[in-house]
Amino acid sequence: MKVKVTLFSLMVAIMMLWAPRANAQAIQQGNVVIDLYYGFPNLMTGLFQAIAETNTDDPNLKVSGLGPFGGKVQYLVSDHFGIGLDVFYANSSFSYTDTGIDSLGQPRNYEYKLSNPRPRFLLRMDYHIGSNDVVDPYIAFGLGYNASRYKFTTTDPNFDIDTYSTRNLIPVAFRTAFGVKFYFIENFGAGLEVGLGGPLITAGLSGKF
Repeated sequence: MKVKVTLFSLMVAIMMLWAPRANAQAIQQGNVVIDLYYGFPNLMTGLFQAIAETNTDDPNLKVSGLGPFGGKVQYLVSDHFGIGLDVFYANSSFSYTDTGIDSLGQPRNYEYKLSNPRPRFLLRMDYHIGSNDVVDPYIAFGLGYNASRYKFTTTDPNFDIDTYSTRNLIPVAFRTAFGVKFYFIENFGAGLEVGLGGPLITAGLSGKF
C-alpha cells in the first residue's frame, strides 16, 4: 500500500510540474540552449565483448569502450522551435598482446588493436511541446555526417595495417528522439532523452542563456 501511495504522489507531482501556467515557459524565442550529456549503452562494445567471450578466454585479449558522450547547442527561432548542432562520440576496441619466443629464439611482444571510433555531426531540429517554466518536453530530428571507421594499429613491423583499416561506406547519421528537461533553477537544469540513431538513452546537464 505504501508503494502505491508513493507512486501516485510521484505521478501527481510530475503532472503538476507539466501543467501549463499562464505566460510561463521554460524556454522562449532567442534563447541559446547548451547541453552536455553521456549516453548508454555502448552497443558496439557489448558486441565486441560477446564475440570475445564466445571465441576465446585468452587473458591477453581485452575489450574496452568509451562513451557515447556529446554536446548540443541550439538557438530558439520561436518559442517552440529550435535549430542547432549535435556532436557525439563513441569508441570500442579489441586489443591483443602477443608474447612469447619467435622462430629465431627472440622474445616477441607485439600489440594489435582494432578500434571503431564513431564521431557524428548532426544538424538538429527540436520542437518543444510544453508550456511550463520548469518542465520542457520536446521531440527532435537530426541529420548529418557519420565519420565512423575501423582502425587497426600494431607494433608488429611485419603486419600490413592498410588491409584492416576501413571507413564507413554510408557516412550518413540521423537521429530521432523524445526528451524532457527539468530547469530546477532559472537557467540550469538536467535532461533525459530516448532516441534512435546514436545513443539509445542520454542524460546530462542543460543551460539556457
